[in-house]
Amino acid sequence: MRKTSWYYFIGLLLITSCSKEDYENITVTLNDFTISIAEKPDSGQSIGFLQASTNEGMVNYSLITQSPDGAISIDPYSGEIAVAKAALFDFDLHSVISAKAQAENQGKKAQALITINLEERRIVFNGGPIVFTKQSFADPVNEINQDRITDSVWITRGNFKGIFNIRKENGYLTGSPINTEWAVGTTDHLDSLVFSDWITVFEKDPKSKIGVNYVMHIISDDIYLDIKFLSWTDGRNDGGGGGFSYQRSTPGD
Repeated sequence: MRKTSWYYFIGLLLITSCSKEDYENITVTLNDFTISIAEKPDSGQSIGFLQASTNEGMVNYSLITQSPDGAISIDPYSGEIAVAKAALFDFDLHSVISAKAQAENQGKKAQALITINLEERRIVFNGGPIVFTKQSFADPVNEINQDRITDSVWITRGNFKGIFNIRKENGYLTGSPINTEWAVGTTDHLDSLVFSDWITVFEKDPKSKIGVNYVMHIISDDIYLDIKFLSWTDGRNDGGGGGFSYQRSTPGD
């Protein structure tokens, strides 16, 4: 009986010793992850996979910290990084999503940084031009006298003052047209343009800017289009009445 107990003790000691030795020999490595993606992805969209290695068994992945909080998720088994809160992937709010992750195998851990650079998603209307005309004294409420560029921007004008977005406002006010900003130039040079409200860019004298190249930015849709005013009535020897016309680019293909 004593002999059996002795053998049992020796076997247990050997097993414990081997297990401890195996644990001490486990290694885990985890690579940093950096990627650039377009802003405003879909919720649940896959971003990529963390790459870890271990000399025995498998690793489990987890997030330690992230900024902004809750932006991404990670699959504990595959290391897949995915969009958790799509609203946080907005370039104007966060140009970079960052996190610290870890891979673990039986208590052995390795950490790495996740860096997701957001690229501003621009939509540029580069199709052929169209001409929009609103005749003097024409009713701005009538659809035919509105340039419905998108669901959020319908440009028109009353019998005097400036243009406005009748989709969002009832008449011209300081800052009109709402949901737009403007710059002198063309969409070929977007990165160098300086945007402001319409009346500032037109220096409070639209009639003097006929034939000048401008860019309109529809803010909510992040759309840029080329636009050039062709006519403008303001009562200075032209009868007034709020008439105007312009040529602008279209969505294209």
